[in-house]
Amino acid sequence: MVWKWLFGCLLLFLMAGCKTADSLPPTVVPVTNSVGLQLAEQDGPIWVLLSGVDEHGLMFAHEVDLLAAPQKDAPVVAKVHTGVPAAVYEIRHSGPQNLHRFYRVRTVEGIKGWVSDFFVRRQGYVFDGAGSDVPLFDTPGGSEVARLVNVSPVVIRNPQENEEWWLVETPDGSVKGWVE
Repeated sequence: MVWKWLFGCLLLFLMAGCKTADSLPPTVVPVTNSVGLQLAEQDGPIWVLLSGVDEHGLMFAHEVDLLAAPQKDAPVVAKVHTGVPAAVYEIRHSGPQNLHRFYRVRTVEGIKGWVSDFFVRRQGYVFDGAGSDVPLFDTPGGSEVARLVNVSPVVIRNPQENEEWWLVETPDGSVKGWVE
C-alpha cells in the first residue's frame, strides 16, 4: 500500500515539472484566411514580443489587449504589459487583399488570445544601459561565445516565465546565444 502511494507521489512530482503539450509552441504555424482556412504555414516555433511601442520607438500603449477573436472590436480577454514574449499559434489574414493580420498567441505566463499585428514584434533588441557591447553565452551563466553591438536586433528563440536568461539569435542566424 505504501509503495503505491509513494509511486503515485513520485509520478505527480515528475508530471508537475514537465511542460504539457499545450504549453509547448507549435513547430508549424498555420497562416489562415478570414474564415480560418489554411493558406500556408510557417516553420515554428515563432516567438514574438507583444509591444505597445511603434516602429518609431514611440509608446502607443503600456498594455496590449489580447482579444477573444481575430477582430479589432472583439472582447478583451486579458491585458499584458508591453514587452511580454509570446508563442504564435496561428496567423489570420483578413480585410481587403488580406492586409489585416491577427496573431493567436500564448504568453510565457500561459495567457491566450488574439492580437493585432500592430502590437507584434518578430525581433527585439539587446541593450546595455552602459552603452557597451552585449555578451552572449553558451548556456545561462556559462562561457561567453560572442558579443553584439549595443542595440543590435535579435530574434527570440526560447523565453521562459520568470527567467533572467533568454536564448536569442541574430536575424541572419549567424550568432546565437543566451543573454541575461
